[in-house]
Amino acid sequence: MLDVLKVVGLTTRECDKAVCKLAQNEELMVIFFKVDEERKFGWVKNMLEDIA
Repeated sequence: MLDVLKVVGLTTRECDKAVCKLAQNEELMVIFFKVDEERKFGWVKNMLEDIA
């Protein structure tokens, strides 16, 4: 799940939360890897807000 750590702009806490959410939900993980690199930051932020 090191790809989450490569998303520029995420805090360490956000990375940790994202890793946990993605590890618990295979569908979200598949989507994460399909999202274009330039859109990943916004996608992860939205995922964390929507699932919080």
